[in-house]
Amino acid sequence: MRNPVFDIMKFIAIIAMIIGHCVNDWRRPLIYAWHMPLFFIVSGYFFKNIPILKKIKHTSRQLLIPYLTTTILIITTATIYNIYGVNHSTLEYLKVALIGGINPIDWGVGFPVWFLISLFICIITYSIINKLIKSNILISLIVIIIAFTTYYIKNHCSVYIPFNILQTGMGLLFFHIGHIFHQQNTITTKHYSSLLWICALFFYAASCHYGALDMHSVYYSNILINILGAIGGLFIVFQISSFFYRHFSKIATQIAQIGSISILFLIVHTLDTTFNFSPKITRSILFFVENITPNIAERILFTLVVSLLLYQIPIVRRILRLSKHQYIDLKTSKQ
Repeated sequence: MRNPVFDIMKFIAIIAMIIGHCVNDWRRPLIYAWHMPLFFIVSGYFFKNIPILKKIKHTSRQLLIPYLTTTILIITTATIYNIYGVNHSTLEYLKVALIGGINPIDWGVGFPVWFLISLFICIITYSIINKLIKSNILISLIVIIIAFTTYYIKNHCSVYIPFNILQTGMGLLFFHIGHIFHQQNTITTKHYSSLLWICALFFYAASCHYGALDMHSVYYSNILINILGAIGGLFIVFQISSFFYRHFSKIATQIAQIGSISILFLIVHTLDTTFNFSPKITRSILFFVENITPNIAERILFTLVVSLLLYQIPIVRRILRLSKHQYIDLKTSKQ
């Protein structure tokens, strides 16, 4: 049985990710301040310290198989385009895929599924640390050292490290924060003081004001404020999701089911941003889309519709290990 609120949060975050990839104005910091850290924090919240080999096997199925599936689809699609005379850099796509999904020549270019490689390395690294060290204080110190070392290397050294290691460093810190929240039962506490609300809103607003953060490019305008702002953003999204579930439980449960297949949304969105499918398809079918914000509307609509259609295919669910979930009733649960 799953907590529906976390899947609602994933749904909000994946929609925010799509919007963030469509805009480059004042709206972008509002999203980037929290959306990628949220995935790492939530993953850390549900971390279980199981044997390393079992963890590698389980995490590979969860993250590496979707990554490989996406890159195979990208290379195949690019090859088909080239056959029919539409030029796509198949070899360049392959190179980027082999090094983790981020192009080192231009850090603004890459596949959105780079996150899967970073999260995989993050989970395995954290598992090893937890096996070797039992003290939470010492674990926190090691995680902080790794995070700030990778940040320093990216911003002060002309060194490229493949497989998104530099992105993973700060991801490891957010992951650890999520695990601490689980140990302290912080996120799901029902009663929050007004001071906590004020702090969350203040640090989130401050992070946005300073320019937020970009985990993809390892850019942090003010690293301490950005970390606190990400936590504040997580708190706000959790409260919004909880409120939505409490007052609109039926539709919220459906939204949670959609949010639980966010990995499929990520794959479809990666293909869409790589080959620009949605503007061509949606404009030929839905003429009215041009009357609203086209780029955003098209990409959200395309990602949702195609993902939900693919979810109906048994082999897709099997490859990506997707299934319909049973949710706990938070209205009667003591959680």
